[in-house]
Amino acid sequence: ETMPVERNSTTVGILVNAYAAFGDAERAQQIFDGRPPASVPTIEMLTSLVSAYAHSGNPDKAMEVFFSVIEEYNVRPNQQCCNVVIDACARSGDFASTGNLLEMMQTDFGLQPNDVSYMVILAGAKKFKNLEQGEMAFKQLQALHTAGCKVDGLGAAYVLFAELQGQLGNTDAAKQIEQERRKQGFHKSQGKTSIIFPDGTQFDYTVIDTSSTLQKVLTRFNQKLTAAGHQPITSSATTRHQHSTGDDSSAALSLCGHSEKKALAVLLEATPVEKQQLGVPVVKGGDAELPIIVKNLRVCEDCHVATLHASVAYQCTIVIRDAHRFHEFSAGKCSCGDFW
Repeated sequence: ETMPVERNSTTVGILVNAYAAFGDAERAQQIFDGRPPASVPTIEMLTSLVSAYAHSGNPDKAMEVFFSVIEEYNVRPNQQCCNVVIDACARSGDFASTGNLLEMMQTDFGLQPNDVSYMVILAGAKKFKNLEQGEMAFKQLQALHTAGCKVDGLGAAYVLFAELQGQLGNTDAAKQIEQERRKQGFHKSQGKTSIIFPDGTQFDYTVIDTSSTLQKVLTRFNQKLTAAGHQPITSSATTRHQHSTGDDSSAALSLCGHSEKKALAVLLEATPVEKQQLGVPVVKGGDAELPIIVKNLRVCEDCHVATLHASVAYQCTIVIRDAHRFHEFSAGKCSCGDFW
């Protein structure tokens, strides 16, 4: 309402996309509905709006918006838009709809499902421990790779499928999949969390960062999380940690060193002296001086829950941008509604 520039398809699209990144479907819908009368929805605008509902845990509304817009405005969906709807259904465990959408892509829209189509189904299958859907998606990804199609993150697919097998107690199958991944030379992208200060200074953390000062800070940080009620979600650990011992100790220990926990520990727990030793600026106060935290992958379930506890233990608001969206943690709650 107060925009100093004319509201048009471009500005509306930008705003819808911005609210979608925060999972604020209600506001995204308001912006979409308030576009100029002559403004025909673009495919990018539709994709952002559907994504907003997908990331707020409302797959039924995501599909309703998808089908109503393409019918009313004769908008032809592309692969990305279809994949967002498939993702919305997979995130909620509605695999009947994902199957229908895969078929519809081909019969109604003349599109072929791609690696993203099957990766989101595999991720959903892991979440809901659905071996049938997970195996289908994994085999389709392998087939695309064999056929010479572009498959980004095939190593991640191996890891997800191995973790799914491990969750279901199929330890031997999980180990075999991991062995096959290493034999084929497929690698999962390493998790990296960055602290970025307003002046552009950036500090990156990975699981392999093991300086003595950082480890001391991280130990205190994890102790405070435990005191606040956090219990490690060992299913978030990689397969090799889940089954390296007869119990969950290895998995729990590995989770303590995830990159986002290291970044949070430095910001929230490190003393000024320790920050100096780590080369990190001491924030004096004021929103303009606060750094942002960026994760290159989707935040795992354990780190998400741990950050909820951190917002309580340190009585603060924490904003993290992962590969898919923004998360704002405050007083033990997240803006994503624990649906991401």
